[in-house]
Amino acid sequence: MEASNSVDVKRLHAKKIWEYFRKNGEGTKRQVSAETDLSFATVSTICNAFREKGYLMETQLSGEKTLGRIPTPLTLNAERIVTVCFDLTKKGVIVAAVLDAWNKFLYETCESYDAAGQIHHVIDCCTEIYQQAILPRFCEENIVGVGIAVPGIFETDTHNIVSSEIPLFNNQPMRDLFREKLHKPVYIDNESNLCAAAMRQPDREKQLLHDIIYVFADAGLGVGVVTGGALVTGSKGYAPEICHIPIGNPNLKCRLCGNYGCVESDLQMEGYIRKYNLNGDSRVEDLAAFSDALEKGDGIAKKVLEENVRIMGSLLSILNNMFNPSVIYIGGETSKFFPEHSEALYHAVEMRAIAKERTMPQILVDADCGKTVLRGAAEMVLTRWVPET
Repeated sequence: MEASNSVDVKRLHAKKIWEYFRKNGEGTKRQVSAETDLSFATVSTICNAFREKGYLMETQLSGEKTLGRIPTPLTLNAERIVTVCFDLTKKGVIVAAVLDAWNKFLYETCESYDAAGQIHHVIDCCTEIYQQAILPRFCEENIVGVGIAVPGIFETDTHNIVSSEIPLFNNQPMRDLFREKLHKPVYIDNESNLCAAAMRQPDREKQLLHDIIYVFADAGLGVGVVTGGALVTGSKGYAPEICHIPIGNPNLKCRLCGNYGCVESDLQMEGYIRKYNLNGDSRVEDLAAFSDALEKGDGIAKKVLEENVRIMGSLLSILNNMFNPSVIYIGGETSKFFPEHSEALYHAVEMRAIAKERTMPQILVDADCGKTVLRGAAEMVLTRWVPET
């Protein structure tokens, strides 16, 4: 956020003070002034305005008697600032949640919609959840914005969703459609970017992560990259794209581009099913059936997983050398297959790492990626919100 006039300067100062309280939880006006390099008078004026709005409240001091006047610390009133988030990454399913200023879940619900219907049906279902389930529970004034997760790319120049695994969403201006219905600031992005944003700021007790990668292997395959503290998106929102890196099984034809060997063809959910059905006498209809076959010791299922572990290892090796992250996360429905193979993944990355004794990242499986998607959607809203003064 850049300041071009006195109003923008005040908004910029308000944003810095809001970020201080979101990071630290509480502080005196002098502490805030010292940390933000703003004058005490500026901090005092804005903090007083925040108190009137209910964003801040005075911290209750202990009953011990002290000499002299003790500055009263101020505390962020996290439940006064809430976000509404919709996870639309599962076909036919809407997960809605309300989170506070520290991304704590206050409410969550799940509804289904007709995946063969029209895009307006999805928008209307979300609007109904917002009006009938959320507004009766939360003051509309406290809702600072809406964050939406989709399986696809938000094209920044057209505002359309493209390359989505849910055909209903393709070439639809979903952000603008939601804004017309909800009358709130609306932000939209794909699940891998949102997961990376969520993991960038895991919680107030941990250090902010500046260089991370989040590979999301679910209905599709995506990656979110944070480098130098900033999310990598490219000029129009397409970066970084990994689906068509040609390191996959050369016998699998990509359903998007028509070529063979695209890594998404292997590592997306459908890839496990296709590969099993191509190599075995029996068939599986979905990932749950593949998992059952794997648990029963099915030889074909084991071979499919072993090949996909090798392919995932190669992909992580490429990403590690390109972006030099401190942590690599794996999320999505297929991530459940990887905890038992973490050593193999680490070895694949280590084999090709430059200065491996200094550049090896942690490789972690996100067992609660559904929550991570929603926390990322909330983070997307909160990083763009500027509190009123």
